[in-house]
Amino acid sequence: MIAAIVLTLLSPVYNYVFYIDSSNVYHRGPLYNINVAITYFYIVYGSILVVMNRKRIVKQDFVPLCIFSVLPIIGGLVQTLFYGTLLMWSGAAYSLVIVYVFLQQRMVHLDTLTGVWNRGSFDNYIEMNF
Repeated sequence: MIAAIVLTLLSPVYNYVFYIDSSNVYHRGPLYNINVAITYFYIVYGSILVVMNRKRIVKQDFVPLCIFSVLPIIGGLVQTLFYGTLLMWSGAAYSLVIVYVFLQQRMVHLDTLTGVWNRGSFDNYIEMNF
């Protein structure tokens, strides 16, 4: 991560990751793919950690955590393949919103002291299943 930060911060001077020409147009630098590889490494590593620890994760949380990385990966692939599109960060933002809403919904249904489903969740479960 430090390498990606250093390369990006030095890019305005040395054109490593990006540069802006005299016409004020953005161009990818020769080390652009290194930043892409570092970013994908962290996304894939996070997904691998979720899969490896699936037995510790509540079943209802597993699928949203797996889906969390899908949008940034797809957005990043499109962004890398088609120059000029900016989809990776918007995909990451949408993923964060989805996970935030999911966690908020989960927190509404859990008792904060014990961590078990609260009375409202129980009533909702009974209505839905019986």
